[in-house]
Amino acid sequence: MDRKKIEEKVFKALSKNDLRKACELTIKLIKNKSGKLPSFLNVDVDLRCQQLQVLFDSWPKNLNKISISDDLKERFKIAAAMQMLNNFSYQRFNVIPSINVSPFDSTHDIVSSLIKHVFYKTQLKNDMKMLSTGIKLKYKVLPCDDSCNQCKEFSKKAYTLEDHPEMPYEHCNSPFGCRCSYLQELT
Repeated sequence: MDRKKIEEKVFKALSKNDLRKACELTIKLIKNKSGKLPSFLNVDVDLRCQQLQVLFDSWPKNLNKISISDDLKERFKIAAAMQMLNNFSYQRFNVIPSINVSPFDSTHDIVSSLIKHVFYKTQLKNDMKMLSTGIKLKYKVLPCDDSCNQCKEFSKKAYTLEDHPEMPYEHCNSPFGCRCSYLQELT
């Protein structure tokens, strides 16, 4: 089956909230001709499904500043899921109409912010597991050149899991929205 047909099936599965099917179709696409995944690729269907569930269950606080309908939010989630799974082209399906999404430069910025939110939430769950084994972690905020003053201030200190600011920062006033991330350090 070619990539375009699998993309269509993935899109339909995501539209029906059938996350497992979307993940399994993606793995089917990336398997080589012998029916095995390339050795360098470690794909865990359950982890992919958990990440997609995080995406479909939440909407990042920093995106609350854009005024869009719930239907359009769901479309953005599908677009982000398509991008996360295997860099599928959500544009081909006209998932997101052309809209003005100020303060973001483009709809792609929103999709990227959603993906960052998913990886942040998933990483937090993994970090909590690590902490339960006695491993100590510190977090540093990594701002962008055009980050707001508060995010730049966050970057001046190291935080624990319990006291770190949630990224993307909800009250960021950067013209492009918060695009900061974390650097984890073992202590």
